[in-house]
Order: sequence, then C-alpha cells, then structure tokens
Amino acid sequence: MATACSYLFRSLGSTVGVSLSSTAANQVLRKQLEARLRSGKDVDIIVDGVRRNLGFIKTLEPATRTIVRRCYELSIRSAFTLEIGIVAGAAISAWFIREKSLSK
Repeated sequence: MATACSYLFRSLGSTVGVSLSSTAANQVLRKQLEARLRSGKDVDIIVDGVRRNLGFIKTLEPATRTIVRRCYELSIRSAFTLEIGIVAGAAISAWFIREKSLSK
C-alpha cells in the first residue's frame, strides 16, 4: 500500500509540475507576443502561428523573428522560475519531516 501511494504521489507531482510550467510558459509567451507585436499588422496570426508550430518563426521577418525569440526566452525563464519555487518549497517542507521508527 505504501509503495502504491508513493508511486501515485510521484505521478501526480510530475503531472501537476509539467502542467503548471507549461501553463506559465504559454501565458507569458502569449502576453509578451501580444505586448511586443501590438504595433505590427497580423498580430493574431503571428501569435497563433508561433504557438502552434516553431517552424513558423522561419517565415517571419528578421526583426519580428528576434522579438518572437526573445518572448520565447522570457516564457521559458518564467517556467523555470516557477519550477525553482516549487522545488524550494518542497525542500523546505521536507526539512521538517521527521522519521519515526516502526514498532512491531
């Protein structure tokens, strides 16, 4: 039973961690692209194209391509920052766990 619960919590932890970091990265990417490409034309097409397929970046003008790459950098950095916070919280929480020996 303990082994099954251990695997359950590991699986849930990785699923939730990947979901949270993916959500954070997508949100930051969308917001940054909308903010930085606001003055350009076809902003919605660029945002949707870039979020669906990274190959779309190759079809963009060099200036727009640079902006999109910078936005990707910021989104990945935000996802890693979130993960570092989660790991730090887990490490601090684990510090307070005390083992008790099992009696007969």
